[in-house]
Amino acid sequence: NSPALQSSNETAKSTNSKTMKLHWTVSTLAPELLKQSIFAKTEQKKRKLFTINPEESDIKKLEELFQKKTTAKSSAAKAGKSENDKIGSEMAKLLDITRANNIAISLNAFSNFSFRSLAETINDLDPDDKIDSEKVQFIPNLLPTAKEIMAIKKFTGEDDKLITAELFFRQLIPIKRIEDKVKVMQTMASFEEHVEEARSGFQCLQEVCGQVMNSEKLISILEMVLNIGNFMNQGTLDGGVEAFKFESLPKLSQTKSADG
Repeated sequence: NSPALQSSNETAKSTNSKTMKLHWTVSTLAPELLKQSIFAKTEQKKRKLFTINPEESDIKKLEELFQKKTTAKSSAAKAGKSENDKIGSEMAKLLDITRANNIAISLNAFSNFSFRSLAETINDLDPDDKIDSEKVQFIPNLLPTAKEIMAIKKFTGEDDKLITAELFFRQLIPIKRIEDKVKVMQTMASFEEHVEEARSGFQCLQEVCGQVMNSEKLISILEMVLNIGNFMNQGTLDGGVEAFKFESLPKLSQTKSADG
């Protein structure tokens, strides 16, 4: 490799503390799928064209354009960094901080579980109903995404470097088909409620059907419509029938007289 290429690779691999962060969603494609994507072509182009690597002057120009804003407040904060800040800087920081905080807050609802026991309960589909049905419904929000799973798996350090959400995710990752298991738990937790709703709906439908079948006025109207329809359709395939579907009733308003 040329010196320029090596220098560019080293620059790309090093942590850039001079510029602002570029916010994007990192691809989690499997290697075999990545080779079939458009990004595989960019790698091939890099190998063919060494000139694609940025010159040092270009890198400096980028740093000037997108340099971080340093305020007096942040400078003072850096100078007077506390011991707690130093400890925080040593953490793994595998998850987005906002996401991690939301997970930690939600886990307060499961304070009677250890992370391991909660994971085991989910894995066993909670046969003893240890988790309240209301709490089961928001468990999906506590499950790690594919990107988060990858970050946790790649981390080989000790647990004391992980924050609450990361520790919880570490317990969940070994569970196979966890999304499906949580869906089963949700169905089980809400089953009785859905049965009651269905029962109430069927009772209402039964009452309505009974009223329809026993309505003398409705029978008279249907008989009148049937007679008029058979008269108007006389001599066609739609004439001389003994009944019609109820879905035909709204269409009666579309039948206009000769004078409009």
